[in-house]
Amino acid sequence: MRLPGGGGAPEIATNAGEVFITLKHSKRAFVEEIDFVTTLGFGRDGKGRDGVPNIGKGPTRVITDLCVMKPDPESKELMVVSLHPGVTREDVIDATGWEIRFAEQVESTPEPSGKELSVLRELKARTERAHAGQ
Repeated sequence: MRLPGGGGAPEIATNAGEVFITLKHSKRAFVEEIDFVTTLGFGRDGKGRDGVPNIGKGPTRVITDLCVMKPDPESKELMVVSLHPGVTREDVIDATGWEIRFAEQVESTPEPSGKELSVLRELKARTERAHAGQ
């Protein structure tokens, strides 16, 4: 069932020491403008966390199936810092609903190690078992 609102996400993301966001990169997810904000990132002006006591760092990484993005240190606007193997700048531009920025030095995302793949595959299997009620 899908319920309205963000559940506990706003409180978690606002107060967590650090937040990594993962999602599929598409124009549906990365829109130019939004009507409603459930969870504070840095605010529309990039200063939404300034001067607020007991608040976490905010989103420090956005990891998609195409790239890794970080907030610009000054403006807090997301910018691409790493492209996954086989992905081009044009792929990211085509899947983003605004004029996405790229860091001066865009790295290539390293391939996952065998151990990392093993952990991810086991996590996926456990999740599938849990969803199947096993």
